[in-house]
Amino acid sequence: MMTDPRYPDLEVYVKTSDLDELAAMLDQILSLSPWDKSDSVYCARIDSQRGDSEVYLRPRAYKNFASIWIKKNVTPWSTDHDLALALGEKTNTEIRCSTGSWSDIESDEQALWWRIKNGISKQVQWS
Repeated sequence: MMTDPRYPDLEVYVKTSDLDELAAMLDQILSLSPWDKSDSVYCARIDSQRGDSEVYLRPRAYKNFASIWIKKNVTPWSTDHDLALALGEKTNTEIRCSTGSWSDIESDEQALWWRIKNGISKQVQWS
């Protein structure tokens, strides 16, 4: 029997620079502490049965996409794609994430990304 690997951390990118909007979306799907807010980063904590972790929101992490990074995966989702799909149910905004867990192995191949928009999940090259 094959099981899905659980990523050690989760990171997705949302096409917005509005961190208040992102924080509100996450508050709907996770039990979070109040957000500690600055211009460049928002931070909150998850406290779940699996443990606790920091959650960071950064505007303009890549082009016009903000980053959601959950430092330690104590969430109900196993992969970045699972989290992106859950967020996609809350918004029509484009969401992107990697197709695999982070690796320090370099490759000449262009990486593929998941793009989730309007309920459709598709693999794309991010250029």
